[in-house]
Amino acid sequence: LPAFWHPSPDATARSGLLTPRIGLTDRRGFSYEQPYLQVISPSSDIVVSPQFNTSINQFLNLTYRKRFYSGDLNVRAGYTYEQEVDGRGNRFGEKASRSYLLARGLFQLTPEWQWGFAAERASDDLIFDKYGISNVYAQRGLFTSEDHRLLSQLFAVRQDKQSYFSVSAISVQGLRPGDNDRTFPTIAPLIEGRYEPEDPILGGRLRLRGSAVMLTRDQSPTDPTQPGADSRRASFDGDWRSTITFNSGLRASPFLQGRTDAYALSDLGTTTAIRNKISVVRGQGVAGVDLSYPLIRTLNRGQVILEPLAQVAVSPRSDPILVGHNADGTPIY
Repeated sequence: LPAFWHPSPDATARSGLLTPRIGLTDRRGFSYEQPYLQVISPSSDIVVSPQFNTSINQFLNLTYRKRFYSGDLNVRAGYTYEQEVDGRGNRFGEKASRSYLLARGLFQLTPEWQWGFAAERASDDLIFDKYGISNVYAQRGLFTSEDHRLLSQLFAVRQDKQSYFSVSAISVQGLRPGDNDRTFPTIAPLIEGRYEPEDPILGGRLRLRGSAVMLTRDQSPTDPTQPGADSRRASFDGDWRSTITFNSGLRASPFLQGRTDAYALSDLGTTTAIRNKISVVRGQGVAGVDLSYPLIRTLNRGQVILEPLAQVAVSPRSDPILVGHNADGTPIY
């Protein structure tokens, strides 16, 4: 000792034992996890990782990987049959099957099109903490999950030099204390698109963007007896900008911006103060110019650049969305 082994770069995949994981905690006692890699084919393998614990039942982890001609698949799963366990390893409650699933896949259909998915679910809020499961809250799809939040998603994306388009569906499972999955929205569909013409438009750069989303909630976060607010939104916006530099050094960047949003809201509440359903369309436009005048002074060992900036913009007034009035007539936005 010390000594280690590793394969040469030209070695083929071989089955065998991987580095074990050893731990000592109040909840699990002494823990020994021994991964074993089983090569199935040149493009697939599986890692079986039984976790042996002295204070609680054993836990089995599995990781399956498969490479396809157009993408890859990675599936992690775990299972045990055990009671609830507190931080000191004390069992309570009835025995039950406890498991998790962390899976992802990404596939390239054409040079522009790809699709993928992520499946993240757990039977217990604290299963990852209890059994020391690592690398749980990683990005497995278009969207990144937060700490102690699991995202299941399905998506398709098209992208080239001038445009981007995506459509996706998302479901959230909360693992934090107080989380109620019925109050989390199911996001389906979520559509986003961007387009920028390659050639200048009226001497400037034009960008167009659009998006649409539908949110559905089963339960209100403030009143368990009421359904959650549902919403649908479609938005479109564009902006144009050009740059003109005068002989004097003055640089002017005129710009135009416009945006339109359409909302449909329902299940907002059952009180008379708040309307239960709302449909509204609003728009906003801005026109202006950015002015800059760089002043350069050369010194013995460098340069000093002073660039005053100014902007002039005009826009119509945009009012917030009115959802109702209080008993005294005060508006609720």
